[in-house]
Amino acid sequence: MSMRVLAPIDGSEQAFAALRFAVDFAKRYGATLDLFYVAPESAPPESLLQYAEAEHIGTSSPEIYMAIGKGVLDAGTEIAHAGDVLDVERHLEFGDPAHAILDYAAHHAVDVVIMGTRGLGELKGLLLGSVSLKVSSLAPCTCIVVR
Repeated sequence: MSMRVLAPIDGSEQAFAALRFAVDFAKRYGATLDLFYVAPESAPPESLLQYAEAEHIGTSSPEIYMAIGKGVLDAGTEIAHAGDVLDVERHLEFGDPAHAILDYAAHHAVDVVIMGTRGLGELKGLLLGSVSLKVSSLAPCTCIVVR
């Protein structure tokens, strides 16, 4: 039976530090590494809209966030491959990050979720609880939170 490691990444340094840990873990145990990016459903800030228009990415929220997600997943795939983990699956979803991570872990036989303590979340995350706290409290599997 093959082990499955879920590594949610958002492009932050914390997420990539956790990803490097996940790559080492996956390599050691011969696991499949699932890279997971959750795009917000909210409208992007004006500065991001201007950047997207200048770069001809598109101006709709889904197009912008899909382009960002693809870039984050590309960077994550490079880190995995540099660490000799070639069994990498990539997933991009829209929605609430904690809910999407928990749902994915429950429905894809994930054995371990490895994620950073803080990502690119807004200040309200400090008041409502971080994604890593929610996931580690509610996940159906082992969670490793990396500082």
